[in-house]
Amino acid sequence: MRKSTGRKSSWRIKLLLLLILVGASFILLRQPRGQLLSAQAALQEQDPEPTPSPSPTPLPTSTPAFPQDYRTLLYSRTNVYHHWMLTYWAEEIECHIYKTDLSKPSDEDVLGYCGNTVYQMWIDQLVCEETPAREEPCTGLTLHYIDQLDEKLKVSIKLPGPLGYVELVNCPAWGVCEDYPLLTFGGYEPLQNQSIDGVQIFLGDELEVECDVVPCTLKMPLTNADGMEVSFFVTSTYGDISVRKTFYMRNIVYHEQGYLFQLIEDPWRSQIPASAAHWDFFPALETLEIPWMVDVTNPEELATYHDYALLAGKLILRGDVSAADCEDGGLLANEAASACGVEAAKEQVYQVQNSFDAEIINAAQESRVPPRLLKGVIAQESQFWNGWVIEGEYGYGMLTDEGVDMLLNWDIRTFLDLCIPVYGELNCAWGYGTFADYPQAYLRGLALSDVGTENEFELIGRTLAAAAGQAGQIVHNVTRYDPGDLLSYKEMWLISLGIYHGGGGCVGTAIEDAWDEERELSWGIISEYLPGECQTIATYPYMVLRYGE
Repeated sequence: MRKSTGRKSSWRIKLLLLLILVGASFILLRQPRGQLLSAQAALQEQDPEPTPSPSPTPLPTSTPAFPQDYRTLLYSRTNVYHHWMLTYWAEEIECHIYKTDLSKPSDEDVLGYCGNTVYQMWIDQLVCEETPAREEPCTGLTLHYIDQLDEKLKVSIKLPGPLGYVELVNCPAWGVCEDYPLLTFGGYEPLQNQSIDGVQIFLGDELEVECDVVPCTLKMPLTNADGMEVSFFVTSTYGDISVRKTFYMRNIVYHEQGYLFQLIEDPWRSQIPASAAHWDFFPALETLEIPWMVDVTNPEELATYHDYALLAGKLILRGDVSAADCEDGGLLANEAASACGVEAAKEQVYQVQNSFDAEIINAAQESRVPPRLLKGVIAQESQFWNGWVIEGEYGYGMLTDEGVDMLLNWDIRTFLDLCIPVYGELNCAWGYGTFADYPQAYLRGLALSDVGTENEFELIGRTLAAAAGQAGQIVHNVTRYDPGDLLSYKEMWLISLGIYHGGGGCVGTAIEDAWDEERELSWGIISEYLPGECQTIATYPYMVLRYGE
């Protein structure tokens, strides 16, 4: 019983304390606004003309993990209020009302400033005054105009902070440069009366450069084959610093051609190979010598001379090639060319497979994939014949609905180019994955409408680049390692080609099973774990590489 009584007493004490606190808060809140304004005005009299000035954050001795990206600026502002008062003759009730214009208080003003009890008295008073021929006069609330009040305030406005930037000077973001590579580091200060007064640059773990003159142009140091991390921030006369930005650089002497200069991370993602942008690591130097990885700018360099039996068969069937000297008519039962037919159609097959080289180079540059790899995909998929009738597959690249779905998920530029004219910027800002089934299907249809046009090869290239993006994400999701920690560029491209042909489902399942069993990855290992019908993907990447060389 004593234990129970103690609990009740404790509960009562807590309730009493709570009521006291609530009552005190109510009293404070119900203080007449005129008294609060008067107190504030008294404080302002100590500084009648406050000068607008920033309130800077002191520059830290070391870079904070999360530097501020906005600052607060304080300045004075004067507000004018007109003071009205309601009084009640029968009781000591007075209510203060403040308006920013000279008009009389409205019913809403009375309710907001005076509360519901006074508001009801106010309404009754109005009804009384509007009732004609009353025997007794209306008595109660009386409205008085007191005076005009000037109130000076200090207002805080959030403003953007300084912004650092880095620009190329004499070299491309990815390639061989004849001159020693230079980068310019600078910043933007949004406040008109402030400026950028310095930039701090960190090169790797040991070298630090401080520039007092901004912009600051810097000779970039040589690195090893793995490259180095570069980060920087700018300082402002306001007293704060920008967000620290980081990118990766490789700068090595490259034979007699000059310097191999390569950058990864923003703002160069649209200027570097899609593979580097998606995988975030530099290819091994020996990879750059692989024929299908070498950049090609001249159509003559892209020329290939493969004997495509299916293409030769179509040329014979269409009458473009005569195989009259062949006993079998130059054709097999499956309408592919026989050995005699391939020989008869050789020159025309060579001409057809090289007739699109200029377009393929342009498409590869736009989609940022190796030109020979793109040509190899087209060769393996269609042998440069776009008239194949295969359900659900279209054009030279045999694009599918699932492939375009991957493209729109991974390629933001392609998605927005298709989406905004149809659904508007606001709807498209949320991304392809947020759309319902029908608008997604409609956008896929728009993408596939490029099949058969001059944009078809770029569409294939962008889908191949999207496959590279999905390959990197799958590897990371399954292993929790970055792709560069486990795989070479060649192996990552083999995985990407497998995804282009067979989809992320087949390849993703194989990667997961291979990693669980082997704890290492290569396309040779992954292909052994391709399930069921997915086994047909196993040799596809090797065929693409063969046709691309």
